[in-house]
Amino acid sequence: MNSSARVRELAGTLGLVVEKEQFLPSPRPFFNFFLPLAFLRMLLTRGMALLGLQRYESTMLVTLRKA
Repeated sequence: MNSSARVRELAGTLGLVVEKEQFLPSPRPFFNFFLPLAFLRMLLTRGMALLGLQRYESTMLVTLRKA
């Protein structure tokens, strides 16, 4: 899996600079069918945000630009 450090390393190799990176929770539409799981997922997402653990989310959005 990619990490922030690995993306920065690859970007540097390609002559790019990371302008912005954002870590997002992956969409989980199947939890909407089972309310207790949807609630637990919401608690997990908020807990990770409060503890500063967003970098462990499964989706990374990165903006790159030419150096």
